[in-house]
Amino acid sequence: MRCDCDGSDPAGRVPLLIIATGSLATVASRAYQPTAEAKFFYDQGLSSLRAATYFQASKTLKQSVTLGSSYAPAHARLAESYLETSNTEQAKDEFWPRSRWPTGAALATIDKLNLDAINATATRDFPNAINSYQKIADQATGSEKANAYVDLGRAYEKSEQLDKAIENILKAATLDAQSAGAALHLGIAYSRKRDTKQC
Repeated sequence: MRCDCDGSDPAGRVPLLIIATGSLATVASRAYQPTAEAKFFYDQGLSSLRAATYFQASKTLKQSVTLGSSYAPAHARLAESYLETSNTEQAKDEFWPRSRWPTGAALATIDKLNLDAINATATRDFPNAINSYQKIADQATGSEKANAYVDLGRAYEKSEQLDKAIENILKAATLDAQSAGAALHLGIAYSRKRDTKQC
């Protein structure tokens, strides 16, 4: 029996998370900048998330949220890490309700696109998740471009578009040969593609 490694929720329970009001404070109108420590844990958690070490990701992202409770991307990524381990109860507490998202200059374009992508993934709206991640990849520079292609590849993987997943993860691997996330998800995508052909 093949293990479903993509963290999807075949029972369709995840869309119910969107009705959660969450427990987050309303964000001030100005742009929120996390402390250096909160950003450090966020970056570490994001690396763990992309490398599919979801338990470690949730622990590290939880530290980021504790240190920067108004940092929307940290809450969103923490929710994503919980979803990957089917921990829907904790995930719904971290979702940032759309009505509370910062507006205008209060939220960087990339952060807004990430929130859109994670929200779309949670509701299994993969076309919109892919669209958001593609925009992030188009805008990203340097090492972040490789990370963006890993996220885009993961979105294609979840939507069962394995050829597109492989194409984008290979782009990530080309940009960053040391990317653990690219290596892992490339292996997952190739394995799932092989299993699909055998069915």
